[in-house]
Amino acid sequence: ICNDCVKLYKNKFKKQIQRIDNDIIHIFLENYSCIKKEIMDIKYFDKRYILKSIIEINSKDILKEIMYDFTINNDKNKNKRYELLMIYIPTTLKKYLERGNISKYICKCLKYEFEKIIVKMMGKIVKVKIFNIAKIVKDIEIKKLNKEERKLAVNKKYSYLKYNKMEKYITKILENEIEKDISYKIIIVDDVYTTGATMKKITQMINQNIMVDRLNDRKNFEYIFFSLAKD
Repeated sequence: ICNDCVKLYKNKFKKQIQRIDNDIIHIFLENYSCIKKEIMDIKYFDKRYILKSIIEINSKDILKEIMYDFTINNDKNKNKRYELLMIYIPTTLKKYLERGNISKYICKCLKYEFEKIIVKMMGKIVKVKIFNIAKIVKDIEIKKLNKEERKLAVNKKYSYLKYNKMEKYITKILENEIEKDISYKIIIVDDVYTTGATMKKITQMINQNIMVDRLNDRKNFEYIFFSLAKD
């Protein structure tokens, strides 16, 4: 990225951490009120170079937080394998045709930057994959709803995609007992985090459908939420 973008975004977007339900960490880059203009430019005016810039600038700090257990105990974990499974929030076909899926684009930017860093920091012990596990069945506008209303709305809005690629991928690994010593980090990605209702709904879908009980028995399964901003 150019020097102007670095100067513009380096201090405006910085990794921040919030702990939420069940000790899930939420990583975000700024409060929504501070970067509303940039979010609007990315979402509605196709200025994706802004997104690419802020992800490139912050990717190392984001990855260090995701891989915290690796970085604090490198010798112990140097032969352990990690899988970063990123899940993007779906959008409607109409919105996709109008402006694409920003959540998916964030995942692609993170994957591109992570894989560059991983080669230098961690060799080949980390895989990064992108999945979608849900679809929108009812286009409900939830941004103006309160916390309780959002919980009800997301149950009507999103539906689990049976036999999605992530389900097939994890099921195959578990059934064949492939590489038992793998630490799974499931990163649920959205552009803005308000109450967390959507991300928690995706988490619930995984818990109900992808044999998480077996993963939890191995104590190597972790959820992480990531968004550009927190409202």
